[in-house]
Amino acid sequence: MPRGAWTFQSALVLGALPTATPCARLHTRNIVREWGLCHLSDTIELVVSELVTNAVSASVDEDQRPHYTDGHGAACVHLRLSTDRRTVLVEVWDENFRPPEPNRADVPLVVSYDKNERVYNPPMPLLFQRPCRLENRAVGETSLRDYLDHALTAIGAKDTTGRPLRYTFHDFRRIFITDAILHGMPPHIAQLVAGHRDINITMGYKAVYPEEAINGHRAFITRRRALRPAAEYRVPTDAEWAEFTGHFERRKAALGDCGRSYDTPCIHEHACLRCPLLRPDPAQLPRLAQICDNLTARIAEAEAARWTGEAEGLKVSLAGARDKLTQMNQITARRSAAISLGMPGFASAASRTVTAQQPARDIS
Repeated sequence: MPRGAWTFQSALVLGALPTATPCARLHTRNIVREWGLCHLSDTIELVVSELVTNAVSASVDEDQRPHYTDGHGAACVHLRLSTDRRTVLVEVWDENFRPPEPNRADVPLVVSYDKNERVYNPPMPLLFQRPCRLENRAVGETSLRDYLDHALTAIGAKDTTGRPLRYTFHDFRRIFITDAILHGMPPHIAQLVAGHRDINITMGYKAVYPEEAINGHRAFITRRRALRPAAEYRVPTDAEWAEFTGHFERRKAALGDCGRSYDTPCIHEHACLRCPLLRPDPAQLPRLAQICDNLTARIAEAEAARWTGEAEGLKVSLAGARDKLTQMNQITARRSAAISLGMPGFASAASRTVTAQQPARDIS
């Protein structure tokens, strides 16, 4: 977009010092709110923070001190914000014209001990590690808990009863899921990020109320719909609705249901015995057994009459029928079989034998 197309602009020059980043964030927050773009404030602040931090890092000397010369003074970082009331352009540049050098320092791989499995894990780029003589070692769980308790004590965090607040590492995982969903992340995406198999576990992590989850998902659908043509969300006509419902009615076959997708033709020309998409119905087992017997008789007749092509086609149908017969038997077996939950029996360990004492006889 040409420079003159922007309605409003704001420029700021900062010294390449560690305080440049918070100053740039504060300036950005005030300017964006003045422009009436509060809904973009958090995103723009994050972008500005990253860019200014990189510019400051590129303006320091080899000893990581701010660059300073007698002729020009301290190095500066320039920030310019532009907007047309819909989008915002963020520009950040420094006064170092040398090309940036890539930082190839990787996180060292260290070995850690898993106290639950009682094994040593393979070398991994752990976040918490410390140098020890000529190698790096993982920071133990006990030390991390002590650091966390010390930080909470230092800031004076207390719970509702006035006692010192205590966190566990798992609490941060729950806090992340809570903030992510409350800020618009769909619950099913949060489930993938957390690595949960069941979305109910994710919702339990976030101590969310059902209406929050529903509102979050509706907001996600609304944002997705805003990106697509409005014509795709019109009310279907009676003919279109009849065609849609009729598709599922036409998927019903004699031996079961066809699993093909909507608005897709039958790829086997309605030869359901050969189709892998047919979901057989165990209630039609007698019918399918009769079809297998009929196909066997027809194959024998074709081979006797030397109708080789007819016999080959019938053999393919017979193989498909036997496959569907096997599926029916498996479905029936699964439905009728009892599922063992593996409950242990403690009859020998928890039982005991009690011998009743005979009453004393009076022999006097």
